[in-house]
Amino acid sequence: MAVGLALALVAGGGLYLVSHNSGTEEQAVGSGKRASSTPKASQPPAGAAKAPEPVTRTGINLPENYTLRFGDGELRPQDSGGSAGDLQFAGHSLPYRVRTQAGNHLVLLDPGQAGSLEACRDETRFADYIPLDKLSPGAQFCVLTKAGHIGLITFRGQTANTDPAFHVSLDATVWRQAVSPSSAD
Repeated sequence: MAVGLALALVAGGGLYLVSHNSGTEEQAVGSGKRASSTPKASQPPAGAAKAPEPVTRTGINLPENYTLRFGDGELRPQDSGGSAGDLQFAGHSLPYRVRTQAGNHLVLLDPGQAGSLEACRDETRFADYIPLDKLSPGAQFCVLTKAGHIGLITFRGQTANTDPAFHVSLDATVWRQAVSPSSAD
C-alpha cells in the first residue's frame, strides 16, 4: 500500500498516521507506554479550547482575618468566618502571612519571573502560607484552588501592624475553572 503523505504526531503515548490515499487514521502503539488519564495541574479541563477569561481587580485592601473567594461574583474582602477561603491575610498568630485553605496551594514566584496563567499552572513549589516578610511590593504569587480556580496575586504593600485598619494591598487576576477541580492537589 502506498502512502502519499504521512503525518506523525505523538499524542497520548501513541503514534497517529494519516494516509493521504484513504484519509483514514490509524493508531500505532508505541513502546508499551500508556497515557495517563489523570489530569495534571498544567492541563486545562477536558474539552477546553482556550483559557478562561480572567477577572481582574486592582487595589484590594484585604484586612487582617478577611478572605477572598475566587468563585464569588465579585472579588471583595469578606469576613473569614473561621475559614481561610481562597486567600486570607492572617495575623492572629505570628508570623503575619497570606494563606489559603486546606487542599489549595500557594506558590511564591521568583523575582523577575513573569506571572501568568501558564506559570501558575506549571509551578509546583507549593506552600501553605507565605510570611509577609517574604513579600515586597511587586512580588507575585499564585493560588491554585481545589475548585479549579487559579489566582495571580501581586502584593502592593501593607500598612503598619499598629494601624487600626491593618491590611495588605493586592491586585488579583483570577481565572475561574482554569483546571479540573481537585487537580491542584
